[in-house]
Amino acid sequence: MHGLHASARPSTAVRAVRIAARGALLATFACEGGTYMTTGKIDQAKGRVKEAAGALSGDRKLKREGKIDQAAGKAKDAITSAADKVKRAVNRHSTP
Repeated sequence: MHGLHASARPSTAVRAVRIAARGALLATFACEGGTYMTTGKIDQAKGRVKEAAGALSGDRKLKREGKIDQAAGKAKDAITSAADKVKRAVNRHSTP
């Protein structure tokens, strides 16, 4: 093990949470050309991390919270998208 004791390695759950958090961080920079991340996307990323941590640790409550966060994030994105479409339509028809 290259000089490391087996106990020095992080647990599977810790590694999975680190990977999920790293993925959420990368999604932040990839979203919208790296300028910002919507609150819906943040909730979805947070939910993925919670769900993964809950699945690996056997914590059903945490896993369920993760799924709820992901659903809330998707709903926020849908509402934001619909509002943006309405704003564009109103601006397009109100411009002389």
